[in-house]
Amino acid sequence: MLVDGHAIDIADFTRDFAGNAVDLRPMKWSLNIAHRSASLDWSRLDGCDRDAVSALRLHIVRLIETRSGSHVVNTFEAVTKYLISMREALEDPLAIGSLLSYLAQLRGKKDGSPFHLVRYWYVQSADRGLAGFNDEIVFALQDLRIEGNAKGVAVLSSDPNDGPLSEFEEEALRSALIRDKGPLQERLALWLAFAYGTNPANLALLREEDFIAYQFGDAAPAEHFLNIPRIKKRTKARADFKKRYVSAQLAAIIKELVDLNRSRFPKDTVRPLFRRSKASNSLAKGPISEYACHLKSHEITGLISRCARRLCVLSPKTSLPIALSTRRLRYTFACKMVRQGVGARELAELLDHTVHESESSRAA
Repeated sequence: MLVDGHAIDIADFTRDFAGNAVDLRPMKWSLNIAHRSASLDWSRLDGCDRDAVSALRLHIVRLIETRSGSHVVNTFEAVTKYLISMREALEDPLAIGSLLSYLAQLRGKKDGSPFHLVRYWYVQSADRGLAGFNDEIVFALQDLRIEGNAKGVAVLSSDPNDGPLSEFEEEALRSALIRDKGPLQERLALWLAFAYGTNPANLALLREEDFIAYQFGDAAPAEHFLNIPRIKKRTKARADFKKRYVSAQLAAIIKELVDLNRSRFPKDTVRPLFRRSKASNSLAKGPISEYACHLKSHEITGLISRCARRLCVLSPKTSLPIALSTRRLRYTFACKMVRQGVGARELAELLDHTVHESESSRAA
């Protein structure tokens, strides 16, 4: 399957949350559920959208590793029924119109609850940067109230694991980042996602040249800005940018990583901000060899996840470690902008949404 256009294989085996092996090689995956036999028959999805099925396979593997067998079965059944219905209707299952139409069908049957699992699959697949999943659709889905489990924006705002961070949690995370002396790439990736609500793909395309210092007066200290590459459909990478002001604390971290890169890789002609230790062989010999040393967006997500686990910031609200993800940081940024009075058009610009673009179009 493809993540950011690069093949990612699913292993032959994984282990469920109880540590038992699960064989992923057959067409039918048998789960380890003590009270009943349970299997996932992937042949039911023959002829369904390939991007959607590939995303579901990866999603199910992650759920096998982290959630109960019953939850895995429920998710597989909910998303499979959706994809089969779209196959029969000859509709694009990753389009917002198809998703909303299916929700309307469920509501007509007086049970919209399976759509929670469909929505979670879509959001997680978008977070993983999988082909065909549209970030704008994610925000539209998160705004929905679904019968059986009210998780619209108002309720999400107080959810301790999925909703935006509270102002107290934001401050706790900010303080932890200021004190942190861990791996540079990890803390910078988390800080940038927190500060600007970026997607991992935006950060993966950053280069040292995008970090700019302006001197507005002889006596004044330099002000720093970051040209963040936009992720636009049908447009060459790094063809368009959004300029963002960089605080002095964040600028110091960026400078530190730039200096480290230059000391480690002095001969680089193309200088990614987030540089991999060895060039990607698959890209180095191809038409986009200039990106061979860039980290991929799923690797940026990994940096953020590792930093979040290492910091283990406790929530002042729950006294438990704050659950952090790129999606949650992005949602936090959006809600913070709304609190500050930012209008819909300006928020779309800040989030790198394409204004007036049809929501039903699939991500390139």
